[in-house]
Amino acid sequence: MPLFTAMTALTHDMNNQLMHFVQNSFPDSGLFVLLAMIDPEAALGAVLGGWVVTRSRRILKRWQHMASFALSACVGYLFTPAAAPHLPGLPVSVTAFICALVALPISIKVMTWVNTADIADILRRLRWPK
Repeated sequence: MPLFTAMTALTHDMNNQLMHFVQNSFPDSGLFVLLAMIDPEAALGAVLGGWVVTRSRRILKRWQHMASFALSACVGYLFTPAAAPHLPGLPVSVTAFICALVALPISIKVMTWVNTADIADILRRLRWPK
């Protein structure tokens, strides 16, 4: 756990310095408000998860690597609040990392299944339990 504590302290310090810079450099911009809304721990975990997903795919073009990284990091960051209650013992950064690793491949598999299945099969699978 000391590594997570050090990473958390580092992200908070970096976020505070960045907010101080933006607040003093651009006092009337909305950028300060946007930076204040971002959770630095979740962002760090999502970025690291996106990097792992991107580095595991070797045969992509440069723009495909950048798009894969951005998509994985964004999905990981956005899915973190939904996954955090189901992973109560983990820090937010680890939850975001797991979401970035898992959410995109699962979404792609579901999208592939929906494209190949017929309507009756989809409705049969999505029926709620009684």
